[in-house]
Amino acid sequence: MQVDIIYSITCHESPDSFADTIENIKYFNRGHRIAIIVNANPVMHRTIREDDVVRLLPNPWNKRTCSHDIFTAHMQNYKYSQEKSITATYFIMLASNCMFHRQITLDEIEEGVSHAPPCDVKTLSRRGTDWHWPPFYKNAAIVSSLAENGIHTFIASEHEGMIIPYNIMSQIYTFVTSNRLIENIIQQTVFEEIFPGTLYAYFTGKKPYHICKVFWEKPGCAPSIDDIRACGDPCVKRVARTMQNPVRQWLLSLRNSP
Repeated sequence: MQVDIIYSITCHESPDSFADTIENIKYFNRGHRIAIIVNANPVMHRTIREDDVVRLLPNPWNKRTCSHDIFTAHMQNYKYSQEKSITATYFIMLASNCMFHRQITLDEIEEGVSHAPPCDVKTLSRRGTDWHWPPFYKNAAIVSSLAENGIHTFIASEHEGMIIPYNIMSQIYTFVTSNRLIENIIQQTVFEEIFPGTLYAYFTGKKPYHICKVFWEKPGCAPSIDDIRACGDPCVKRVARTMQNPVRQWLLSLRNSP
């Protein structure tokens, strides 16, 4: 099965809102072929139905935040795509509170990826000091392994909406497994915000390009309807995982508009 985009997504709560998120992704990706690979917890797993777009990983499990679990889930989704012979041009990670508000085009993805600014992780630079870096650097075996492979600088970048060409995702997966990065973790942190962006830069020499805007400056990172209207990116986070949420209702109305 060949598609243009594989959306890799995890979910852990609210069957109704997740079903709405799936329909949102389908609607705003009408111009191309997509597959949505879902890695759910046991409760959500029982509520999700596969179709010609949605594929559900077997063996559901509970994910912890601020750990390697989210990163591991996306690696499992990639492996599943390989096992099921689902190949794509792009592999894009999402969270279940990411929502589209306009159509995404392959042209803008290609443009963004090809014109992303350079990023050098092979030259040593100053270590980051934000909250997630101290626990990361306690993983001495991982830091040493990355250095042995020529990676001396690490970048933090949101995984949501990160566009990874499928062939680069293959290289990332092979690197992670062959160097046993997950097995060597002794101190947890948000590895989904470190490994993908760092390894993407390692293999491409560029910063990753994103299609999802995370509103860090907003309370709870939750944008208003006006915030979304003014947003140039086609996808936003965080939209509350409740069907009664006004922003989610507004996004639903966009799908129902003539």
